[in-house]
Amino acid sequence: RPLSPPNAAAISDLIEGFDRAALQSPTWVEDLNARARNAGEDPLWRARRHDGVHAFVDVQAARFSARNGKFVTLFIQDMTTAVTAETALLEVRLQIIHNWRLSSLGEMASMVAHEVNQPLSAAINYLAAAETAVKKPGPNTANAPELMAAARAQVKRAADIILRLRALMIHEKRYQARERVAEVI
Repeated sequence: RPLSPPNAAAISDLIEGFDRAALQSPTWVEDLNARARNAGEDPLWRARRHDGVHAFVDVQAARFSARNGKFVTLFIQDMTTAVTAETALLEVRLQIIHNWRLSSLGEMASMVAHEVNQPLSAAINYLAAAETAVKKPGPNTANAPELMAAARAQVKRAADIILRLRALMIHEKRYQARERVAEVI
């Protein structure tokens, strides 16, 4: 049977968003209980305790009949402690992920520095040899173009390393290529 107005009003005042008019629906109990299992909707309600402090509560309902009447009982459980613990756990997880990313970034920076340093050092050596060859008088300048080409190749190698790292960092949503089904199988 419908809740009397004082009781219904009290529930609406204590539990935010509690729809008093929905109590009249024949499927209200099922809808309320399904709310807890629906992944798209927050199963908890915000409520006000008797001392005025706000809390998170789980609300379930059950129908029963007694003395030729139909009744609905609400089971209200304070979930504030669970929500607080879940929030703290989420914050710890986020901190762990952040620390892991920082650690990974440090390792990646060290690796990139090492990989790019090799071709750049080689290019510096080739350019120093070409400079030495050009400064000396005589026919020693003949190999200077080869040394500069080798330096250019090493600088290109360093640029290719950076391009491959950039390609590695790009998150492609999908990769498609034509394949022969027989070969794949």
